[in-house]
Amino acid sequence: MGSKLIIILAFLTSYSFVAHAISVEREQELNQEFKAYCDQVSKYVIKNHYSVTCDTDYHHYNSRAALNHYNSNPDHDIKIANYNLLHPGSNKNSYKDIALVAQIINEYDLVSAQELIPRLGNDMRHNNDLVDMIEDTKNYDLEKLYKIPGYILILEELRKLDPSWALITSPRGEASSPSSVHEMLGFFYRASIVRPKETEHCSELATKNDREDANTSFACYPLFRAPFFRVDAADGFSRKPFVSSFESGEYDFTIMNAHVIFTSPKDEETMSWISNLAFGVDDYSQVGTGVTKETYARFAEVRLTLEMLEIFSKNYKEQDLFFSADMNLESKISYWQTLMGDFNSFTLISELPTSLTNYRYGRGDVETNGFSSNYDHFIYNNKANKNCITDKSGKIEVTRQSYFEDHVDEWMRENYLAREETSDADEPYRFSSKGKKIMERKLQEHRQFLEESRIIVDGKIVAQFEDVEKELEIYKRRVFDEQLSDFTYYKLYRELISDHFPISITCKN
Repeated sequence: MGSKLIIILAFLTSYSFVAHAISVEREQELNQEFKAYCDQVSKYVIKNHYSVTCDTDYHHYNSRAALNHYNSNPDHDIKIANYNLLHPGSNKNSYKDIALVAQIINEYDLVSAQELIPRLGNDMRHNNDLVDMIEDTKNYDLEKLYKIPGYILILEELRKLDPSWALITSPRGEASSPSSVHEMLGFFYRASIVRPKETEHCSELATKNDREDANTSFACYPLFRAPFFRVDAADGFSRKPFVSSFESGEYDFTIMNAHVIFTSPKDEETMSWISNLAFGVDDYSQVGTGVTKETYARFAEVRLTLEMLEIFSKNYKEQDLFFSADMNLESKISYWQTLMGDFNSFTLISELPTSLTNYRYGRGDVETNGFSSNYDHFIYNNKANKNCITDKSGKIEVTRQSYFEDHVDEWMRENYLAREETSDADEPYRFSSKGKKIMERKLQEHRQFLEESRIIVDGKIVAQFEDVEKELEIYKRRVFDEQLSDFTYYKLYRELISDHFPISITCKN
């Protein structure tokens, strides 16, 4: 019972902002508690298939991959991506095609990933009850009933494509309130091309905390607390950035990964506290043009992160610095010019739309082509990073992967796209003959999944889904029926992949 309580508490108490501030000691306790979850996954899921390091500063899956696969003379330039994966493994995103997500990630060598989550709610309770049952009965065949975290499922699929794939995640999930989903951050990396290296700041923190493995500190949450930072700013984030360092051939770099808050707090006390913390004013309206009630907390988190990057550039040897994130901010907002002027050693890049829209048509009945907001960006130290390929303006060049072309489009057409257009304005789409066969096949596959799924209730293993027909109806509606409307034309891509597209840069190594 003790381990069960510990793991549940980790997700109910790890929250931020001034009204919910937690101490350094409590953060360390939470890291230890979440380490228990990593240990549990390692023992009952991964076993001896590959090495796992469950650290209090980070979790490292396939941790010996670089020792086994790294080539100091890589055969191609390194491609670095940023990708919001939209809660893989959550029940709300249970239709996600993990194999397809892995194929998309496999286009790159290092992926800075957001919205990773452990198993939550009933799945977490099931896993804890299952562990108790296994330990009591010594029936290790029950391990196959363990609900595997989505990020591990992705890693398993990646390793089928290339066994050198590995993953470093943050040591715990964070959110702005107890009721919000507590998200982790992570770095998927292809160890044959790129490997983790010591992050100076993290080693410094590990040494300060009397950590035995201080010389191998690859990653950590940066210390947003005085005296290292100008003030105690850790509680100014809904989810703090997570930092790690890597090398590929002769190129090495440090990268901060973040998912910036979307919904800015609206209570006056918190609004004033955040405005003062990040901008030195009492009200967001005093910050500058483009900062609104909706965006002030987003810009506050970005500004605090830029301050940390500036500290890194002044205090550590590594100058090839990146900030890659879903920033929930459009690059066209006028305040960016002021902000980046305050940090003129750093440059914001990516003006490409990176979010998915459900709608086929936007204003004026113009085709959206599936793209929406420009939320995902890189920020880099423009005094360094000379290895990275630039565009005509001299900035590092950013590309975006689409879901509507090449291998992703082929996969979708083969496995999910079931519609065809008609000439009837009242009923513009219908299921094609091929589409009906696709739908029949996928419904049968999902039925089998539903019928075979098991969960522990009151100490007994029972069917997880009591009404299979109802679940099938929901699946059919969300994956297939909604293809037949202009208002949900692209929604299946959200269900199956993500509501964001990956963006990337390429650097010579």
